[in-house]
Amino acid sequence: EVQNIIPYDPVENPTTRPDGYVRVTFVAEKGLNLDNVKHYYVKKNAGIKLGNTTLVKPGVKAETGYEFVKWDQDDATEIEDTDIVVTAKAKELDPFIPADGNKKPEGYVTVTFVAEANGRLEGVQKYYVNPTKYVAFNPPEAIGDTGYEFASWSQNSAQNTNYKVDTTITAKFNQIGEVSLVEKPGYVRVDFVIKGEGGSILTGQTRTYYVDPNRNVTLNAPVTSTDVGYEFASWSPDPTTEKKYEGPTTIEGTF
Repeated sequence: EVQNIIPYDPVENPTTRPDGYVRVTFVAEKGLNLDNVKHYYVKKNAGIKLGNTTLVKPGVKAETGYEFVKWDQDDATEIEDTDIVVTAKAKELDPFIPADGNKKPEGYVTVTFVAEANGRLEGVQKYYVNPTKYVAFNPPEAIGDTGYEFASWSQNSAQNTNYKVDTTITAKFNQIGEVSLVEKPGYVRVDFVIKGEGGSILTGQTRTYYVDPNRNVTLNAPVTSTDVGYEFASWSPDPTTEKKYEGPTTIEGTF
């Protein structure tokens, strides 16, 4: 009985092509490996299509950094009078992929950004990374809580690095002074002013401070000039008494 399809193992059992047959072979692009590979001799112009169940396609396994897309020839392709090579098409993946909304590719590791106490992160905080590549990517924005500022990352992600295992990169924050002469995020404004007559604040004296509302502070009052017939009475509230300024405050001086 004439066989329309003759399978053979090209490595273990190479077979001579019979007359009147064409060869169907399977190969893969870079990044893909085939297993259980069989080739086939198919009778010419017998109306057989690539989707015939006897033409069993090999298994496809992607290497790290690649994914299998499809076979380049459709199952409806009819085998006529010429040899056919069917190729498994590969897609090369990006070496690092933001985790949000994306599936973790097989073989990739995870690089996660976290913040220590007294700060937070904004932006992409987790990536999937190809462990066979050197990659560099920008970290998320590190923002200190009130009274703190970003100091450093535990590792510089902007420098080319080969991440072979899951890695956590930590943002560290330093406490800053509780009183500032310039605006700071979250700080409240404290102004010294003169109420009524009898004197003024000397030119060049500090009249405004910015204060951490979460810490007790004392403030240096500005030096005043007293008019004839007056003497300085007090500042209210008393800036030399340690206290928290939880909102914008005006400290009034009277004579």
